[in-house]
Parts: sequence; structure tokens; C-alpha cells
Amino acid sequence: MRIEIKLTDLSVEETARLQREFPEKVRVTGLCEEAQTFEALLKVTTTELFRFLSAVYDTTYEQKLYTKIEELKLSSSTKNCLHRANILYIGDLIQENPFGLKCIRGFGEMSLSGVQNVLAHIDLCLGTNLENFPDPEVVKRLYGEG
Repeated sequence: MRIEIKLTDLSVEETARLQREFPEKVRVTGLCEEAQTFEALLKVTTTELFRFLSAVYDTTYEQKLYTKIEELKLSSSTKNCLHRANILYIGDLIQENPFGLKCIRGFGEMSLSGVQNVLAHIDLCLGTNLENFPDPEVVKRLYGEG
């Protein structure tokens, strides 16, 4: 089954990715100069669409998990506590539970509340189980570290 989808508010990067993934099936139909966003028409099969959306979602989720704690909007005190506990990435953080975090010296209710608010804002929560995290290959690819 073929479907036709009108996509709006696409960034330059999103538009370029669509054009790479579906070179013959996407057509840019407009540009909103004020917001610097694009509009595109995509004609694909449902299988192609689901494959593409899965790839985009997985990449976004991976990027969230491997975001460094320093990049979060948390107090310096909270970040320092997390670093002392060797919690370097969001993926490390979400594997913790509230009780475990509060056992870190200097990490109290205010720090816990700040962490929970930041995680909720990006649709993540404490107590998430991740297998094989962090993956050294992903760290190397994203940060050149190993």
C-alpha cells in the first residue's frame, strides 16, 4: 500500500535526511522563511515509512541516552554529585533509583526533584533497565572516547 504524507515544520537536517532516505519519493513543496522550516510531500509504502521512523526514533533515543550529564539543566552541585558517583550519561542516570541517588553524599531532595523534572521533560524516568550500557562503540562514535 502506498501512502502520501504532507510533512511540515521540517528542519534543514530533517529535510536532507528524508531526501537521502527517499531520493525519488520525497518532494520539497515549500519553505517557511520566517521559521526557516520546510514542507515536503512524501509518497512511500507503509513498510518504508515504518523503517524510516524506526531509524529516526532509535537514533533520537540513543542520542538521549548518551547525552552527557553536564549538558542537562541541573545545578552544579547535583552534577558534581552525579560525577562523583560515576554517572556520566543520561543512560547511567535513568538506571538509578531515587533511594540509590539519595545515598550519594550531598544528593538530597532538591537534587532528586531537579533530576526527575529534567528527565520527565525528555520523556525518561529513573529506574529504567538498560542492557549493555554504556556501549564503548557508541561512546567512541559519538565522542571519540573509548
